[in-house]
This record gives sequence, C-alpha cells and structure tokens, in this order.
Amino acid sequence: MTAINNAGAILTPAWNEGWGLVAPVTQHGGTNLATNGTVVDLNGATLSFTAVMGRQYEVTFLTQLTIATNNNRIQLLLTDSANNILTQSVYIEAVATATQTRSAVFRWAPSAAGATTLKMRGNRVSGSGTDVVVAATATDGGFWVKDIGPQTPGPPPPAFVDTRPPAYAGAGFGTYTDASGEVWVAKATVNGGAWSRARDALHARVWRNAAVNSAAAATFATLTWDAVSFDTYGLYVSPNFVVPVAGMYSLRGQVGATLAASQYVQFQFLRNGAALSSMTLYSPAAVGTSPSGSDTTPCAANDTLSVNWRTQGGGQALTVGTNQSYFAIDYLGTG
Repeated sequence: MTAINNAGAILTPAWNEGWGLVAPVTQHGGTNLATNGTVVDLNGATLSFTAVMGRQYEVTFLTQLTIATNNNRIQLLLTDSANNILTQSVYIEAVATATQTRSAVFRWAPSAAGATTLKMRGNRVSGSGTDVVVAATATDGGFWVKDIGPQTPGPPPPAFVDTRPPAYAGAGFGTYTDASGEVWVAKATVNGGAWSRARDALHARVWRNAAVNSAAAATFATLTWDAVSFDTYGLYVSPNFVVPVAGMYSLRGQVGATLAASQYVQFQFLRNGAALSSMTLYSPAAVGTSPSGSDTTPCAANDTLSVNWRTQGGGQALTVGTNQSYFAIDYLGTG
C-alpha cells in the first residue's frame, strides 16, 4: 500500500511509519527539568506540516524519563510555535527513581488551514533534583502526528430496509427467493411466522427408539423413525422427510443390528422411493454391526427422502438408540 500524507504527497519509505502520518517522525533530544513551575521546550520535539481544515490529528510523544526523586510530578504540554497550549496537558506521577518509558497522546483539530508547527514542552510541577527527558533513538521514542480523519463523521449508512414479506400466516410452508438468490422459508407455527434463510432453517434428525426386527432374509423394508433429535420445521412425516423447497440436500445415516458371524446388514437412502446409494457392512463375529454413510442429492419441492434396510438373515433386531440408528438431512442451497 502507498501511504499519502494529508497534502497529497506520497510519503517516502523513511516516513512510512503508518497510514496517515503527515511528516517524518521527529527524534527529540534530551532535556533537563530542574525547576518547579518552569515550562521549557523539549529539545527537538518540534514538527511542521500543512494542516487541513476539517481534519483531526492524533499527536504522539513517546519518551523515556529519568526521575531524580520519588513522586516527582512531570507535565507534558502540546503547543503551537508561539507556545499556545492546544489541548489538555498530560501529568506523569513518577513513582520510582528510575528510567521509565512514558507516552502522551493528544487529539487536535486546526482552527485554520496552512503551515503548522507543533511542539512538546515540559514542566516539573513538583519535586526535587533534576529530571531528564531522555533523547530518542531510532528504536526508542519520538514525536509524530497522524491524520486520523474528518472532525465530524460522514453521513450515516443507509437505514436498513427489511425487504422480507410480512410474517407468514398461511398453511404449510411459505417460501420466496430474494434478489440475491437466497431462499427464505417460514411456517406460521414456527417463530410466529418469521422468515429464515432456508440454509439456516432446514435441518432435521430422527432416530429409532422402539425395538424392531428386519423383514424376511435379504428383503428390504422401509425403516420408520419414532424419535426426533431436532426438526423445528416438521420435515419428518413418517416414514419420510418431505422437503419444502427445491435444491441440494445432504443425507446422513446409520443402521445397526446384531448379527451372526459373516452376515451383513445393509441400508439405502431413497428419493421418492428410488434408491440413491447403499451402505453394507459384514459382521466378523456375532456382534453389533453398524454401517453408516452419507450422500448428496438434488430435490424438487415435496420430494420424499427415506431409508430402507435389510439383513442377510431375516428377523434380526435393529440396534436402537440416538447414536446407533438415525437419519438426518440438511438443506445446502439451490445448487
């Protein structure tokens, strides 16, 4: 990024300390503060630039202080070239007789445009001995000014205009597509008919709680689900999920059974009764066996999604429970 000062000049690499810097950082010299109540210029802490009306500036003075006596009090002032104080000063209570880093940050707005000189002045308000404002180095201390923007904020952003239809009060599902192509859904019995993005709303998961056995050997049967993990919009209408809007849907599921050794359990995802994909798992011993899988499919509005299952030997017990046998769908978008 190229940095430009408030007069429109491109800053040189040596100036490029940050966006909005109006002049090179000044490295001030050392200054002694030895007399209480005497305000003096801080050696070299002077900076000149072209001020612009209507702009606001942030002035920073960073230095080290060597304090002569515990609890000495130092005042730092921002002034113009005629020593007029431009903003509230900063007071520093020195709590130790040691060299310590201190900073003062001021906000200032010019009363007139044009050539401007700002400088830092110091005053030992109370205390004894000789306190020292330590000279800055390339890596420690300095005096700089940044243009931080207009004095008054710009116009407020446009007011939010809710283009969604009124709350839905009809039967079944309400749907519409906004100008960006986003699909929205609503149901009078959910959140007072408020509209929600379909991608946020259309998610459901069901599982099997009651005992059930497989049909005759190697014969598929539709698996019905009798417990719900979540289904805010009532997509499950036994034994199917009925999708309310067209688009791409993700399907996930698992079916478990306790089988004899070398027997299989298999389940399929179906759309409108036609198989989409199959998951099969053979049992290495007489133990619980639970194939799981997922698929993605395009759907039209009111398509049905379901699961059927079978075992190699007939009459095998389904392994029930929310983490054993379940079926879930998620609306992904228009595709």
